[in-house]
Amino acid sequence: MNTPGKILTVLVLYEMQLDVSPAYRSLSRALERAQEKGQLFIYDNSLVAQLLPHSNDWSIYYYHDPSNPGVSRAYNAAAVHARQLQLEWLLFADQDTSFPENIYERYLQSVDAFRDCHVFAPSLIDEKGVVSPFQPGIASGTRMKKIIPGKKSLNEIQVINSGLLIDLETFESAGGYDERLRLDFSDFIFLKRLKRCIQDIIIINAECSHELSSSRKGTLSHALNRFEIYLKGTKVMRHKESAFVFVYTAFLRAIKLSIRYRSGKFIGSFLSNEL
Repeated sequence: MNTPGKILTVLVLYEMQLDVSPAYRSLSRALERAQEKGQLFIYDNSLVAQLLPHSNDWSIYYYHDPSNPGVSRAYNAAAVHARQLQLEWLLFADQDTSFPENIYERYLQSVDAFRDCHVFAPSLIDEKGVVSPFQPGIASGTRMKKIIPGKKSLNEIQVINSGLLIDLETFESAGGYDERLRLDFSDFIFLKRLKRCIQDIIIINAECSHELSSSRKGTLSHALNRFEIYLKGTKVMRHKESAFVFVYTAFLRAIKLSIRYRSGKFIGSFLSNEL
């Protein structure tokens, strides 16, 4: 790959206008720097479809799905679209991730330097430090204090979805994403599938600003809806991995959210889901 034009950038939106998305705005600036026209696949999970702004930077393919199936179905749909367009790479972007202006340059440099590798990811940083990559655990992970770019074993680190660059053939060989996992644990299971095909991932020399959706304090109704999605993911995971660990982690999250929002509805939701 020697041009951003061979990448299908996948942006999943939820109740956010495209032109205010940090991912869209920052990647558009990166394209301007690269003096390239990009390919953008937008999967909009918002209740109401939106009118898209005019763009000289992108060829935009827009799909609206008010059923809000999450990111896994969006990524799988993007892979099908990339195959139709005869593109070679997929780049996943969370709407709240801000990419540096040299991000495409750093991806291309890494792809050229590690020609035998197929998956690349930047470091993601929030107000507490490094979000991704992180040391994997059973139901969660441990933050790393310092990241040294280069080739890493998938047995030693894990990354979240946003910023992941993967060649299409490897994505298809891994079987894509498990669409039962709308958001939480989707990256965990996908990387597990990837390990059947490859052993290493390249952490590129680039840092992105990222906000974890679980760290935002929105309205009570929004937080309850988000927790329901998390619990549905937990139901899937308890049949795949250590059931006790996932249920216990969900219970702790219910307590934490109950304290944060001063509401017992999270405990009630946990109990009603019969984990």
